[in-house]
Amino acid sequence: MTTTLIGAIESLELIGYAIETRPGTFAAPSAYVPGRATITTNQKHAVAMQSRGTVAQVIDGIVGHDTGVQITGELIPEVMSGLIANAFGSGSDSVSGSTAKTHALTPQTALNSLSVEHDIDAVSQIVARRLVGCMVDQINLRATNQAWATLEAQLKGIRETTGATPGLPSNPTPAISTLQPMDYSLMAATYRGSSTTQLQDVTIGIQNNVQAVMGSNGQLYATRMQRTTRRVTLSTTLDFVDSSFYLDWAAGAKLPSGLVITFTSLANIPTTSTPYSIQFTIPGLRPVDAIQLSSASEIINQQIPWSVTVQGANEISASITNTEVGALS
Repeated sequence: MTTTLIGAIESLELIGYAIETRPGTFAAPSAYVPGRATITTNQKHAVAMQSRGTVAQVIDGIVGHDTGVQITGELIPEVMSGLIANAFGSGSDSVSGSTAKTHALTPQTALNSLSVEHDIDAVSQIVARRLVGCMVDQINLRATNQAWATLEAQLKGIRETTGATPGLPSNPTPAISTLQPMDYSLMAATYRGSSTTQLQDVTIGIQNNVQAVMGSNGQLYATRMQRTTRRVTLSTTLDFVDSSFYLDWAAGAKLPSGLVITFTSLANIPTTSTPYSIQFTIPGLRPVDAIQLSSASEIINQQIPWSVTVQGANEISASITNTEVGALS
């Protein structure tokens, strides 16, 4: 008899992060993300061009490092929400509530500095890597019908560092969330203040344009990381049930109330009837670029990229309901 395993365990990674008290100084992880991570450390080198009596390269030198990490996982509000909040900025989170905590996120100017630890193989316990001075450069939240909602976070950091015992993780047996991720089936959308069932997929992005500042620190790595400009992006595919979205695209006007997208979990917060949830409100929307309509021989849908500009106080806000007592950013 042949047994086929569907959705078998494919990763022994541990991905932890924490807000640093002092930017660039490692802080042991306080949250662990059930996802996947890819660390990139690029070495910059220079080649001497002086006359050496040969046509071949004879000497070079390392003159700098660029460091970053990409973290991808399903949207689990209890753990992925911290990365969302840190993309909004330092102090973006206002917490209220007793058992069910509501985290109201509004964009801030400064970003927190984070430490990230990636244990590539939790069995061997010898290949943990640490990045310090990281800032969330970009997040992309994607929801596609009949699939998990996913979050991708790209962080840029000052440098890679090692502990007293290189490769040994800070916590070899951390607690990993077993909450079911949010999926597309329980997503709801409100457009122009009214509920709509036309949304087929959506991608929400926040880009902070983090840059490394190179200064006279006597090292090969950056002195600090600095966020420059923030940009919010949105793209959708919509079922062409009525012409409201098309008419807004044709008019090219900024919408008065924008789009509200809510993800709700199947699980309730313990001892309550309140489910875990994440809600995004994007007020300053304008449909832009070329609209794409399917052939009439198929189910007609429309793909629309949106321009997001400031309307009122913020380009975007979020509300996260979970059990996290402290601020997420």
